[in-house]
Amino acid sequence: MLFGIKAIWDFLSLIFVFNFKIIYRVKGYRDEGIMTYFLLLFALLGFVFLPVGIIWLIVAFVRKTKKKLPSIILILGILLIGIGVATTEYNDRVNTIQIYSTKINKVYIAKNIVQKDDWLIEGSTKAPNGAKIAVANLNDDSSAGEIIKSPIATTAEVTWPKVENGKFRAYINISEAMGPNEHEAGQSVSLHIVALTNYNKKITSTIPNKMVSTIENSSSAEKFSLTTSQANYLNSLR
Repeated sequence: MLFGIKAIWDFLSLIFVFNFKIIYRVKGYRDEGIMTYFLLLFALLGFVFLPVGIIWLIVAFVRKTKKKLPSIILILGILLIGIGVATTEYNDRVNTIQIYSTKINKVYIAKNIVQKDDWLIEGSTKAPNGAKIAVANLNDDSSAGEIIKSPIATTAEVTWPKVENGKFRAYINISEAMGPNEHEAGQSVSLHIVALTNYNKKITSTIPNKMVSTIENSSSAEKFSLTTSQANYLNSLR
């Protein structure tokens, strides 16, 4: 009996996790809110079925009535709770954000209209294809060490820059990197540039402050200096 229950439990857990894996990796599904909803639903159903099954089974024993249905309800409650736990553990593994260091090969001053005077960087990394490039100013006094809000590094279309075949290109927004103070040519800023996998936030979202120390330990700061035209542009925004 116990072996049968465990076999069913393992089978259902495997099916649920497998299906979730297919949705997550093949379809590119990335909605953490939906995942939370499913886990909450499974947990609620499990915690409802479990006590109902126990009470019903006790009543069946006392009244000496059929125990098949309450036993099924009890087992179903245990299975649902188990699947919720198993899926949570799997989801934690799948969604663990990996941080990769990068190497900056070239830095240009952008000439296109949208990113004019921003830094255009070309670099390489061991991160897999699709990893997102994030730029962090860990010495930003105005934000008390928090990572500057995105978009500080984008593509020309203002989307997440991504790794392709170990390489990437990204525009660094100089006004976000340097802040609102008065600037002059030669003024520099140190930025950490990393590649992130399993990072599902929008480019307009702030990267969590709890990632700061990990990013700092995973990468070396790159120094960027302002040209005269960049300094003049920033001062014109004040």
